[in-house]
Amino acid sequence: MIDAWRGIAALLVVLHHTSDSFKFGGEGVILFFVISGYCISASSEASARSGHGFRNFMFRRFRRIYPPYFFSVLLILAFTFSAVAIGYAKAPPWTFANYIQNFTLTQWFALVVHPELNPAQNAVNWITPYWSLQYEEQFYLLMGLLCLLPFISRGWIILCITACSIPWMLFFPHTFRGIFLELWLYFAIGCFIYYRLCRVTKPHTKHLLDALLLLTTILSAIGWLTDSRINAYFGCELMFISCTFACILIALRRYDDPISRSAFFRPFLWLGTITYSLYLIHVILLCQIKMLANIIIPPGFTTPNLIAQIAIHIAAASLFWSLCERPFLNKPQKDSSVRLSKNFAL
Repeated sequence: MIDAWRGIAALLVVLHHTSDSFKFGGEGVILFFVISGYCISASSEASARSGHGFRNFMFRRFRRIYPPYFFSVLLILAFTFSAVAIGYAKAPPWTFANYIQNFTLTQWFALVVHPELNPAQNAVNWITPYWSLQYEEQFYLLMGLLCLLPFISRGWIILCITACSIPWMLFFPHTFRGIFLELWLYFAIGCFIYYRLCRVTKPHTKHLLDALLLLTTILSAIGWLTDSRINAYFGCELMFISCTFACILIALRRYDDPISRSAFFRPFLWLGTITYSLYLIHVILLCQIKMLANIIIPPGFTTPNLIAQIAIHIAAASLFWSLCERPFLNKPQKDSSVRLSKNFAL
């Protein structure tokens, strides 16, 4: 069901940017982080076991992520300078360094020098949602480096990094410096799901891990509902959502095949295929699609108009996926022993 859940998370993000009354885009991004934690852990383990190692792992991540991102940046430039050419907008004050950062996905360096209360406020980003991809790439790099340590349990390394992320959050509670430790806990929950479902075999260990996850879920709920200071330090609300999502995935694992084949989940399964393209371009086309939807359905009909916008976004993402993402999909590794989601980039 991973692809279907990815599709649902994508809808939350698109609805957040499309509708002024829908405020759950952040929750959708957090679900992406959890899903990435699961899928990239599986990919890293498979690469290490099959002997492909760091180079192969990072090449596959680069091939999967960067080419579609590169084309989306070109699309931004095309729209921006077309608007400038017809006098619709002023030329943006972008510096040479700004171009380099956006083409190399290193916008997060600006936060190291000038931290923000929210990583989405990083003014270096040409498109706001790209902030999350920068945390993703750091996570990919870290998991790739773990491929170099086949003699050490990667699960224990992940646990140590998780322990390091907590003092980091205490030391920098209200600022974001673009460092992966700030959002590591959400990726770690995805890693936890992978090891719980795919690596742990002893029943009593599974029960212990389930109890730990349930306890974390309860503590997160208490921190979110009762203490605003603890919530501010650790993001208890989003931790509660992440842990609840993890509980759902673990509980439903045995029903994965029948649920994913159901009529309800099938559209989300298909949507999960084009999720990365939808993520990359939906904000770029936000104004144009809204104007087109207003022509088709007057804005006074709020719900039908919103449905029309979402449908056009999905159609545009499907086209972008066919032209700019599909040619760069990785083929399954012949000797991989782990069954992976077919589009595990995001």
